[in-house]
Amino acid sequence: MIDQQQTKLEILLKEYETVKAEQEARIGFRDNLLYAISKEGVYLSFLILPWVSLIMG
Repeated sequence: MIDQQQTKLEILLKEYETVKAEQEARIGFRDNLLYAISKEGVYLSFLILPWVSLIMG
């Protein structure tokens, strides 16, 4: 019984680590996108935002 609970805990911890890594990647992508848009003269980047929003959900 204890061994089964330990296995479940390990699975949940690995899933948590995977989800956190994905979250960090999305945050990095978002920050890079905002940095690129904040540069002067890059107003055409605003045309990309609806598509990125659709893809990123």
